[in-house]
Amino acid sequence: MLALILIIIVTVFSTYVSCSINIGDITWLDYYQGVMAGFLASGIILQISNKWRRVKELQKRSQTFMNNLKDWSDVLLS
Repeated sequence: MLALILIIIVTVFSTYVSCSINIGDITWLDYYQGVMAGFLASGIILQISNKWRRVKELQKRSQTFMNNLKDWSDVLLS
Protein backbone atom coordinates (compact mmCIF):
# COMPACT_ATOMS: atom_id res chain seq x y z
CA MET A 1 0.00 0.00 0.00
CA LEU A 2 2.85 2.33 0.84
CA ALA A 3 4.45 1.61 -2.53
CA LEU A 4 1.25 2.54 -4.35
CA ILE A 5 1.01 5.82 -2.44
CA LEU A 6 4.64 6.58 -3.30
CA ILE A 7 4.02 5.89 -7.00
CA ILE A 8 0.96 8.14 -7.05
CA ILE A 9 2.67 11.02 -5.23
CA VAL A 10 5.83 10.90 -7.38
CA THR A 11 3.81 10.62 -10.60
CA VAL A 12 1.53 13.54 -9.72
CA PHE A 13 4.51 15.67 -8.72
CA SER A 14 6.46 14.90 -11.88
CA THR A 15 3.38 15.58 -14.03
CA TYR A 16 2.96 18.93 -12.29
CA VAL A 17 6.62 19.80 -12.88
CA SER A 18 6.40 18.72 -16.52
CA CYS A 19 3.35 20.90 -17.12
CA SER A 20 4.71 23.90 -15.22
CA ILE A 21 7.99 23.90 -17.16
CA ASN A 22 6.13 24.18 -20.47
CA ILE A 23 5.97 27.80 -21.65
CA GLY A 24 3.21 27.40 -24.24
CA ASP A 25 -0.05 25.51 -24.18
CA ILE A 26 -0.12 22.23 -22.28
CA THR A 27 -0.52 19.24 -24.58
CA TRP A 28 -0.92 15.52 -24.06
CA LEU A 29 2.83 15.14 -24.56
CA ASP A 30 3.52 17.16 -21.41
CA TYR A 31 1.28 14.88 -19.37
CA TYR A 32 2.84 11.81 -20.97
CA GLN A 33 6.38 12.96 -20.21
CA GLY A 34 5.43 13.75 -16.62
CA VAL A 35 3.77 10.39 -16.05
CA MET A 36 6.63 8.42 -17.60
CA ALA A 37 9.21 10.37 -15.58
CA GLY A 38 7.15 9.71 -12.44
CA PHE A 39 6.98 5.98 -13.14
CA LEU A 40 10.71 5.89 -13.78
CA ALA A 41 11.58 7.81 -10.61
CA SER A 42 9.22 5.83 -8.39
CA GLY A 43 10.51 2.57 -9.86
CA ILE A 44 14.08 3.55 -9.06
CA ILE A 45 13.11 4.56 -5.51
CA LEU A 46 11.25 1.29 -4.93
CA GLN A 47 14.11 -0.78 -6.36
CA ILE A 48 16.65 0.88 -4.05
CA SER A 49 14.42 0.49 -1.00
CA ASN A 50 13.75 -3.19 -1.79
CA LYS A 51 17.46 -3.91 -2.15
CA TRP A 52 18.19 -2.12 1.13
CA ARG A 53 15.40 -4.05 2.88
CA ARG A 54 16.70 -7.33 1.44
CA VAL A 55 20.22 -6.62 2.72
CA LYS A 56 18.86 -5.89 6.21
CA GLU A 57 16.80 -9.09 6.14
CA LEU A 58 19.80 -11.14 5.01
CA GLN A 59 21.94 -9.72 7.83
CA LYS A 60 19.24 -10.59 10.35
CA ARG A 61 18.91 -14.13 8.98
CA SER A 62 22.64 -14.73 9.01
CA GLN A 63 22.88 -13.43 12.59
CA THR A 64 20.04 -15.76 13.64
CA PHE A 65 21.71 -18.67 11.88
CA MET A 66 25.03 -17.98 13.59
CA ASN A 67 23.32 -17.76 16.99
CA ASN A 68 21.53 -21.06 16.39
CA LEU A 69 24.75 -22.68 15.24
CA LYS A 70 26.54 -21.46 18.36
CA ASP A 71 23.74 -22.78 20.58
CA TRP A 72 23.86 -26.19 18.91
CA SER A 73 27.62 -26.38 19.16
CA ASP A 74 27.41 -25.55 22.87
CA VAL A 75 24.84 -28.34 23.34
CA LEU A 76 26.89 -30.88 21.40
CA LEU A 77 30.17 -30.04 23.11
CA SER A 78 28.80 -30.06 26.66
